[in-house]
Amino acid sequence: HPQAHLGTCGFNVIPCPNRCSTKLSRRDLPEHVQHGCPKRRVKCEFCASDFTGEAFEGHQGTCPQESVYCENKCGARMMRRLLSQHSLVECPKRTQPCTYCAKEFVFDTIQNHQYQCPRYPVPCPNQCGTPSIAREDVPTHLKESCNTAMLLCPFKEAGCKHRCPKLAMGRHLEESTKVHLGMVCALVSRQRQEILELRRDMEELSVSSDGTLIWKIADYARKLQEAKARSNYEFFSPPFYTHKYGYKLQVSAFLNGNGSG
Repeated sequence: HPQAHLGTCGFNVIPCPNRCSTKLSRRDLPEHVQHGCPKRRVKCEFCASDFTGEAFEGHQGTCPQESVYCENKCGARMMRRLLSQHSLVECPKRTQPCTYCAKEFVFDTIQNHQYQCPRYPVPCPNQCGTPSIAREDVPTHLKESCNTAMLLCPFKEAGCKHRCPKLAMGRHLEESTKVHLGMVCALVSRQRQEILELRRDMEELSVSSDGTLIWKIADYARKLQEAKARSNYEFFSPPFYTHKYGYKLQVSAFLNGNGSG
C-alpha cells in the first residue's frame, strides 16, 4: 500500500500549507511552519500586533512598544516610541549648543561651560552702565570704550605718572601742557645722549684690529687750503689696533708740512 504510506511518510516532499511556494519533506514541515515560513502568522510580544513572517522581520527593531536603552548611554530604559522625546528634552547626556558661542556640549556639562564661555554676557567690572559685554570683549571695552576705566597719561614714556578715569584725561592734558613739554624735552635730550654713546660704541666696533689701516682723506683740496691757512695744522686718522687685544694706534698727517718739513 505505497500510496497510503506516502500520505504519512516523513521523507515525502510536500508543499507548505501556507502557500509560500516552498516544498520540503514532511518531517521538516513543523519547523518551517513555526519558524521559517514567510507566510506564517507571528504575534509581536511587545505591541501584540499580528504579522506575517516576512512582515515581522521588518517590524523587529522598530516596534514602538519595545523597551530599549537610551542611545546616549545615560542608563535610562523606555519604550521606543518615547525615545525621541527623551533624547531631545530629558536625557542628561544629550548634546545641546551653547546659546552664546553655538558650540555643542553634553547637557550636563553646559552649565559649567557658561563660567568659561568667551561669548557669555557679563557686566562691566567698572560698573560704567553698559548692560552686557561678551566675556572675551571685556579687555577691549576697558581699553577703548569704558568711560570709567583708569588710564595712564599718554606722556607716561616721558615720565608722567598721572592716572585718572578716561573722562578726566582731557582736562589733565590741558592743565599739564607745559609740564609735559618739559618732560618731552628732557626725554629728547636723554635720547640724544644715548644716540651719541651708541655711535661711539659702533665706531669702536668698526675699528680695524688686524694691524692694517686704509686711510682715505675726503675733500683733500679743501683740507689742504685749511692746512695752508693754519700753521702746522695736523689731521688724524681713525684709530686701529696692531692685532686683537693689541696696541691702539693713530696716524697723523701735516698736509702743508710741519715746520721746515
